[in-house]
Amino acid sequence: MATGVALALVIGVVTAYRVSIGIPPELESRAYEVGIASAAMLVDSPNSQVVDLSGGQAPADVPSLLGRAQLLASLIVTSPLKERIARRAGVDAASMSASVLGAAPISIDATSPFTPETDGPRATILTVSLSAELPIIDVDAQASTAAAAARMSTAAVEELGAYLNDVASRENVSGARRLVVRPLGQARSATAARGPGRTFALIAAVGFLVVWCAGIVIGSAMGREWRQAEAEDFGGIRSRLS
Repeated sequence: MATGVALALVIGVVTAYRVSIGIPPELESRAYEVGIASAAMLVDSPNSQVVDLSGGQAPADVPSLLGRAQLLASLIVTSPLKERIARRAGVDAASMSASVLGAAPISIDATSPFTPETDGPRATILTVSLSAELPIIDVDAQASTAAAAARMSTAAVEELGAYLNDVASRENVSGARRLVVRPLGQARSATAARGPGRTFALIAAVGFLVVWCAGIVIGSAMGREWRQAEAEDFGGIRSRLS
């Protein structure tokens, strides 16, 4: 039993802390806090087809806007928009992992050996997702602080709108034919806990101890049954010999 308790304590400590071998050993908590934020934008036409579903003189082309929103979502996580977003948010573009929900994260330079962190307190992550029914793009961000995450998600909305205006101006697209990106409120930010905390470590230790005790009980019961069966067999042999 003492061995099981000792092993459970070791499992609990290793689950909650990173242990550095030394004299004395150093413990670093695996739990950490990160900043998270979310912002949303509506991809629309100048005459606001989505808001006015009657479309005025022309019917709203929501399916077409959905397709354009999907294209714009993929542009957010690629160069040059990703670089512009990082620069506006004040983060390192090369260290920022960006992806559309359901797709693999990508980096600015696919030939670069550098891989952005996708986990840990220093990870900067930009995740883009789409509404299934409306041309709404959601941008979720994670950074070391809530303020940094809010800057990232806000920068994504602002830079996409600026990028569309730049392209439309270069291509001489008339105002009536330009796509419009409308922010849906301000970015919402908060602090979130990540990593296994002490509660999870306690559960792991107690779970191991329960399994250990159950193994002892089951092993003891099987041993008794085996000894009883052996004794019965031995008794039967003696009775036949006599």
